[in-house]
Amino acid sequence: MQSANRMTVNRIEIRNFNSVDCFKARFKKGINVIDNEKVLEIILSIISGQSSLFFFDTAGRASPSFVRAECSVGDCCFCIEITESDGEYRLTSPLPDLTESERKMCVFENGKNDWSRELYGYLNEDEFYPNKKLMKLTGGASATHSFRAYLNRFVDENMRNGTLNSRGVFINRNNAEKAVFQFECFKKMLEFRDGFNGLRNIDNTVLPVIVKGIKAEKISLNRQVFVGG
Repeated sequence: MQSANRMTVNRIEIRNFNSVDCFKARFKKGINVIDNEKVLEIILSIISGQSSLFFFDTAGRASPSFVRAECSVGDCCFCIEITESDGEYRLTSPLPDLTESERKMCVFENGKNDWSRELYGYLNEDEFYPNKKLMKLTGGASATHSFRAYLNRFVDENMRNGTLNSRGVFINRNNAEKAVFQFECFKKMLEFRDGFNGLRNIDNTVLPVIVKGIKAEKISLNRQVFVGG
């Protein structure tokens, strides 16, 4: 993975948004610990491209709401903003829209998803994603030959190295605690997504992620990370 394609949120300013009166911060390219859950929710919206996560309410506010995030991908600098417009919040970003599947992988939250069975679900689409649901979640990608070919190759490689069992379920080889094991499975799913997207687009942007429920010292990822409680 080329570092030039990694997105970094360098600075953020929040005013009167999501119960945050005023917040300004600069962030590192690596791991950033965020103690404020409301700020973490806003950063997730910047990464995932969703302003619809927030309820529009002007009651009691002396001035308009806005969020401004200064970001970069390699030498390219840009801003992502959330502003008020016609009675709703509107997010403006130069990045392409994410699929629902990609948005899901913007955040790891301990206990929320069973990442160990994610590939198993892909391999058994009719059982886990009836009525072509997986195709909708992936923006049509799962119906392509290239997706299936990459999935089969990824599964074969991880079966050979002992990471997956014969059904395509991740194996807890080191008897790690449940949260740590699930996080390792999440990392493998990021590897799968980034690998497939990189095949489709050599300039694919690698997004930051939110991690909740894992201690910062146990996190190792080749991208920017925002760690919450």
